[in-house]
Amino acid sequence: MKLGRLFLGFAIITSTFGFSQEDAKLECDRMKLFAGKKLDINDYKNAAMYYLKAEEMCGDYDAADYNKRLFPTLQNAINEEQDPAVAAKYVDTILAAMDRAEAKGKYDASYDLARAAYISQQAHGDRKKADGLFVRGMGVAGLTVNEAYVTLYYYNLYMLYAEATDADRPAAKGELISKYFAMSDLINKAKMSTATQDAINQYFNAAVQSCDDILPDLKGFMAKLLQEKEAKKLTVKNFITLLEAKGCTESAEYGQLIDTLIDVDPTDFDAVIGKAKRLEGQKKYSEAIGVYRDAKAITKDPAQLEEIDYAILRCTYGAGNIMSAYNMALGMGGKYKGDALVIAAQCVARNKDNCGASTVERKCSYYYAVQLLERARAAGGNVGGLIGSYKSNYPTQGELFDAGMSKGQTYTISCYGVTVTIE
Repeated sequence: MKLGRLFLGFAIITSTFGFSQEDAKLECDRMKLFAGKKLDINDYKNAAMYYLKAEEMCGDYDAADYNKRLFPTLQNAINEEQDPAVAAKYVDTILAAMDRAEAKGKYDASYDLARAAYISQQAHGDRKKADGLFVRGMGVAGLTVNEAYVTLYYYNLYMLYAEATDADRPAAKGELISKYFAMSDLINKAKMSTATQDAINQYFNAAVQSCDDILPDLKGFMAKLLQEKEAKKLTVKNFITLLEAKGCTESAEYGQLIDTLIDVDPTDFDAVIGKAKRLEGQKKYSEAIGVYRDAKAITKDPAQLEEIDYAILRCTYGAGNIMSAYNMALGMGGKYKGDALVIAAQCVARNKDNCGASTVERKCSYYYAVQLLERARAAGGNVGGLIGSYKSNYPTQGELFDAGMSKGQTYTISCYGVTVTIE
């Protein structure tokens, strides 16, 4: 039955049933009876029509009439309707009924999420009202919330941002950012699908695209931080993650966030590592090494300790302490062994002018550097184009001849106590 016929049915009933005030209760019960009979055959549209008419006739339409009968029937009518325009009218009908029930104090808050979803999908729905209903409903549902509501909630937030005035937009953006992290955490803990995470990522990235989108408002967001330690710590970490994802790690604001996190919790590993990486990025290698060592003192996790050792190696090499970096690299094992050997090879290449009395002897360092790169590649290190580059610096045939050396001959590089074969 189309909705036009539904409303026509109301008119027929109204014209057919003229009754006294004393008979109102009887007619009310008859409408409910008719509705029940329609439900028996899954005729939700006609059942809804009779329940709505009963609401008009019954002076004491109660909570069960709304929440156990009318609302579920209208929901079924919406779900089975194939015509989007007709379905939209049913949505308008159920939302109006929910408003009436709420005004009478008979609305059951268990409908909050469904109600919010209906509002969010209306062309001109009250998005702020929907937001409040989503928040209340998800607060009750917790990890059991249907993931479709998570997507709709974040879509509604995005639309609040997109439709905000210039004056309200910073606050709307702040809410969009804050709730992105909250929803991501919920998706992870509730083990929801990647499609749900992808959906909120899409809305988030449509609004927050670069450092310029984030940084102007960051101070305002930070000024509103909760002072409770764990809440503040979580919020600051979320902002740090956001700035890292958007490539904002060179900004002053990123540094301020790191400092804030360390102030909140000086033993937080992520905070200390973040500070060290920032110093390394600024080529303040000596300071970075000191902070990496601080981080090493607050963790016992083997993977984190390996990461720190490799970071200290990078900084040592970056600071120009070539032989120290070389010795550290050779002693490194585990996950970063291959990349450490790449650094060892680079140390040998950079130190060539200090290793050998003649040009040929100095160039022989490249044989050893290539040996190290081949070991690095075998260990999973990223050698890039270094092997070809270093081989191009091997002694020429003329240089070898002048030095009385030839292919296949071995040569000991005293600086490292290794023997190489002339190629």
